[in-house]
Amino acid sequence: MGEYMPSHTATYMGNALIKVMHFYSRDGFVFPFVIINTSAACEHVAEIKRCIHTVEARSRCIVAGMPFTHLLAKVIAHLVYYAIFLLNAFPAKLGISDRLFPQEIAPQQSIDFKKDCCT
Repeated sequence: MGEYMPSHTATYMGNALIKVMHFYSRDGFVFPFVIINTSAACEHVAEIKRCIHTVEARSRCIVAGMPFTHLLAKVIAHLVYYAIFLLNAFPAKLGISDRLFPQEIAPQQSIDFKKDCCT
């Protein structure tokens, strides 16, 4: 699940975390405690950087197929949501299941190929 965060203040990040926890608790996930690993502004976190680059690359591929030269900020935000949705549409090699995809495990949504993947 991706979350658009226009601000990185502690209050806003705390509210976003609560929103994500409520989202997953609807499906029966229990959070006995939450560990937040923060990093400094210029600190390098390789795993997160790789995930961000993957989402950026997928988003650029989607934009390359569009006939527009400029996109609104709201369209870009939804485009990133869609790129994350497609990344979660297939099982990960090192995931917890080799046949269930993350979108089906956590939010318990099934993907309709004709509706979600075809243009």
